[in-house]
Amino acid sequence: ASSEITTSAEPSGQIKGFLEHLQMGVVMGDGSKFEKDEICDISNIQELVLEQPEKLKCLHHKYLEAGSDVLQALTFCSFMAGSVDNLKVKKLNNTACEIVCKLAADQNSLVAGSICLNADHIKGKDKTHVQTYVKQEMEVFLNCKVDVILCDIFLVEETEWALEVLKNIGVPIAVTLCVDKLGTISGTSLGDCAIRMAKAGANVVGVCCKFDESPKVVIEYVERMKNALDRVGLQGYIMSCSHANELPDNRNHSNHLNQTFTMKSFEPFEQSVENLNARALYEAGVRFFRAGSGLGTSYIQHLSNELLNERAKMPIDIKSSGNVTMDKYQPNRKGSKQYWRSDISPSCYSTTFNLPESA
Repeated sequence: ASSEITTSAEPSGQIKGFLEHLQMGVVMGDGSKFEKDEICDISNIQELVLEQPEKLKCLHHKYLEAGSDVLQALTFCSFMAGSVDNLKVKKLNNTACEIVCKLAADQNSLVAGSICLNADHIKGKDKTHVQTYVKQEMEVFLNCKVDVILCDIFLVEETEWALEVLKNIGVPIAVTLCVDKLGTISGTSLGDCAIRMAKAGANVVGVCCKFDESPKVVIEYVERMKNALDRVGLQGYIMSCSHANELPDNRNHSNHLNQTFTMKSFEPFEQSVENLNARALYEAGVRFFRAGSGLGTSYIQHLSNELLNERAKMPIDIKSSGNVTMDKYQPNRKGSKQYWRSDISPSCYSTTFNLPESA
C-alpha cells in the first residue's frame, strides 16, 4: 500500500452531503454487517456480495424504504481477511462498494465506508503498523468516493492513530468508541473520550453496542459526551449505535448477545419501546442514528416514524404512502399463532406460559 492516501474527489463536495444533512436535522444510517447477514439468511459475506448481489441490492433498498439516509458498504475489514492486499478481498470490497454506490446514486442517498478495529493494536503492535492497515482499508472507499467514514468499535488510542490518517482526506468521520460509563481501562472518562476524538478530527462521536447496554444507559452515555463537548466549546455531533431494545425482565442490559437471540423475537416489543427511546435519544443530543447489533430494517423504520419531523430529509417511501411501511417485506407466516409460539423469545419468557386456545 502507498505511504499516503490521496483522493481525486473534491473535499468540499464530499463534506457537504453528510455534514449538511446533520446541520439540517436527524440522519438515519442502516444496520451492521451481522444484521445484513441475518436478514438475508446468509452467514458468508462472500456468498452474499459475490454470488448473490441482487439479494444485497434488495437489502440495501429495504433500508432505504425503512428510512435510511446513509447506506454502509458491506466490506471485509483487514484483520478478518488477514490482509487487504488479498485479491479475493479486494474483489469483494470493490463489488460491495459498486453495488451500494450505484443504488445510492439512483436514490439520492449517501454512502458510508466502515473501518473496523484492528486486532494488532490489542496485541501491542506499534502505531505505524496499525496506520498501515487503516490506509489499506481506506483505498477502496476513496475510489468509490464515499460520503462518510465510520470507525466502529474502536479503542481511544487506536482511534487517535486512525484519525491521524483519515482527517486529511476531506471526508467526514464518525467514530463509535468501545467504552462504558466508567470510560477507558486507563481511567479516561466518557466525556474526555469524546473531547479527545473531536480534537483528533472526528466529526461525529458515539458509543458502540458491544457492551450490550439498554437504551436508558446509552442515553446517559450520549448526554455525558454531549455535555463534555459543549463544556469545552468543541463542535461535534453525537451518534447512537445502540441495541435499543429494552426487555421486560432486564432493564439494564438488552441481552442481544444471548444465544437464544433472533431478530424476529423482538418485534412484539419494538413499537412502543423504540419510539420512546428514539425521542429520548434525540433530546439527549443524538443526530445520527444507526442500528446496532441485533437490529435491522424494522428498527430504522420505528426511529424514522418517531422522528419524522426532525429528519434532515423525507424517506423515499414517505412520498407515496404517507408513512414509512415495511409490511410487504414481512412474511405472511408472522401473522399466525404457531409462528410466535414456536419462537424462542430473548426476554426469557417461556412460550409454555401462553394461554390455551380455549382461554
